[in-house]
Amino acid sequence: MRGLDPHEVQAFLEMVADELELLVKENANLTQRLREVEERVEDYRKLEKTLQDTLTSAHKVTEELRIGAEKEAKLRIREAELKADTIVKESKASLTNLHAQITSLRSQKRAVIARFRSLLLSQLRLLDQEEREGEQIELASPKRQEKDEQSLVSLVEEEMKDES
Repeated sequence: MRGLDPHEVQAFLEMVADELELLVKENANLTQRLREVEERVEDYRKLEKTLQDTLTSAHKVTEELRIGAEKEAKLRIREAELKADTIVKESKASLTNLHAQITSLRSQKRAVIARFRSLLLSQLRLLDQEEREGEQIELASPKRQEKDEQSLVSLVEEEMKDES
């Protein structure tokens, strides 16, 4: 018979079946690995999305903090300027008050000096008058001296009564 040897055909079929079985197992392994790799890729994509979201939110928070810090800095600068203006106004008012007090004190000083000068001048006049009267009294009679002394004593007594 000229045909195919059934043992050879059977061996070939067994070999093809073995090869096919290996290929099916390898295909199943590769399919499983592909699923695992796809799951990893999906996990990485989710992680990347999370990181992008986190970065975006961190950028927003940073921007909000920067804006808030700028607003706070402007507010503090404005408060400091207002406080400085208040201090300057109070200082000017205090300076004006001090100038008024100095002017008042100078006027009082001039008035005291004028009164003291007037008092001194009047006392000098009295002394001059006493000196002239003293010379006249020496020239005058003893009766005149007694009269002058009595008038002086009565003047002193009156002044003492007035002071009491």
